[in-house]
Amino acid sequence: MDRIQIVGLPSLEMTLTGAHGDRGTAAIAVNAIARLRGEGGRRSLLHEAVAEILDTLQELGISDRTVVVFTSDNGFMYGEHWMVAKLFAYEESVRVPLVIWYPEMVQPREEDRLVANIDLAPTIAELAGVAIPEDVDGHSLLPLLEQEYKPGFRQILRRSAHVIRADYDLLCQLREAAWSEVVIEESARAISIARAAWQQLHLSLQRATVRHAVQRLRQSLRDVSFEQVDAAVRIARDKPAGAQATLPQGLLMTVDRDRITIADQDFVQSL
Repeated sequence: MDRIQIVGLPSLEMTLTGAHGDRGTAAIAVNAIARLRGEGGRRSLLHEAVAEILDTLQELGISDRTVVVFTSDNGFMYGEHWMVAKLFAYEESVRVPLVIWYPEMVQPREEDRLVANIDLAPTIAELAGVAIPEDVDGHSLLPLLEQEYKPGFRQILRRSAHVIRADYDLLCQLREAAWSEVVIEESARAISIARAAWQQLHLSLQRATVRHAVQRLRQSLRDVSFEQVDAAVRIARDKPAGAQATLPQGLLMTVDRDRITIADQDFVQSL
């Protein structure tokens, strides 16, 4: 079992073994080390840039009436969970820095309460004395800066869920209407769709009908990946007759001149 101690960086030790095998985890570790060393240089430049901004505000005599907000994109994982990425909802990626500097109002301290990037626009608007539109989901953080913050996240989440559900219900209704117009034949092993009629549908309904066909043929399948559906749709839209796309659980989509067939692979081979 090999270990790497990254010298000159914050304490970080990685074990080159794990669920992905020695070679995979070693590659992750080396990638993480390279990224960390690069990030170290960028952080130094960032510190210098922020310091220069604050010094300039001081020199111009406007630091007492200027708000400085510092935040960033997603957090990045450097080997945590054996990943070098920022695409997954682990704590390392979800949590990002937010620093607000305004000596006239903010007492230096740390807060662990939950805020979001949608709160920045209403915060800046209120600081500038501009009315916050009623349809903005975020909350001004001024009460938090003044230590009186009570956000209504539950109300926001409920409203968002209601909107998403309404949109999904509408898509299902449109999909059912489109389904009755484009499906030519349907059996337990195959579904044929009229290609010309399907190509006239909106892209979202093209995806929805392909996904629905897969789910009708594989009813035990809980979900179908967007990437597979999108790849199949692009082939059905753009490729000539004879093109095929692989779908989950042994399904195959075959494009003919006048129809698109989604069926078991062995069923297609027997035709």
